[in-house]
Amino acid sequence: MGQGTNLTTTDLPFTDAGIQTHARVGRNTTATDLLRLEYTMESQDSRKYAGKPITLSFYYRTGAGFSGSSVTASCISGTGPDQALRGTVTGYTNVINTTFSPSTSWTRVSVTGTCATTINQLFIGFYHTPIGSTSTNDYFDITGVQLELGRVATPFEVRPYPVELQMCQRYYQRLGSGLGNVCPIQAFLKGTSSTEFSGYVSLFTIMRILPTTLIITNSTGAITSSAVYGASLTISGQLFLYANQNATMTTLTFGNNNNFQMMLRTFSTGATGIAVHQPLELFVANGFSLDVSAEL
Repeated sequence: MGQGTNLTTTDLPFTDAGIQTHARVGRNTTATDLLRLEYTMESQDSRKYAGKPITLSFYYRTGAGFSGSSVTASCISGTGPDQALRGTVTGYTNVINTTFSPSTSWTRVSVTGTCATTINQLFIGFYHTPIGSTSTNDYFDITGVQLELGRVATPFEVRPYPVELQMCQRYYQRLGSGLGNVCPIQAFLKGTSSTEFSGYVSLFTIMRILPTTLIITNSTGAITSSAVYGASLTISGQLFLYANQNATMTTLTFGNNNNFQMMLRTFSTGATGIAVHQPLELFVANGFSLDVSAEL
């Protein structure tokens, strides 16, 4: 999912075909920037479509104040490995690029195309460019998106929730969420001096690659601190050590000295109130969450 300027995405109930949610993409200002909802497929999942026909199917509807003449659905191919659509895509080609007329009722549509034999990656996108200054109910809804081999759209496949969750956690994990109370993080830590500690933090499942970004958010979802993998995450009360009530830290760094993607090496050089060899627990403070990302 790509999030651009003036984009509002919400998750609302929808029950047709066993689908529970849908995405709403619209504007809440008078801006007329292109609105986009995008998904990047990994190369290992894309190569099976090379040289073959594909079908993209989905449900959509538009708001009562939809200002555009159509919603555009695209399937884009690239020849580079594991690139992100928000950046530069080598060999960018529209395999599918079709417009659909506004409709305030849910409608399932499908469109076909044929991939070149040289593709190495696929991307899916939905687009709308607002017109005018009235933003009330100017949105489109999308759900039940499915890409498959062949020229016939089959019924939407609903996977079991635990399977879907584990697949999502391959790209993004919330290690701890202290929303309403403090939350422990599964970690194995010990003091290495009076100001340093090290150890490992466990992940819920193997991620796509070693995480690229560490993120702390508050209760509204706003980012309060972030760092690229291997850099120091600034801590100002969002995380704490439960060795005793006075143990604190000012930075936290996640690194890894091996390729085992289920465990992150963790260390800090700005801690106080700890001792050598002292076992430590890591907690997320009330009102904050600690996330790791391995997104494309």
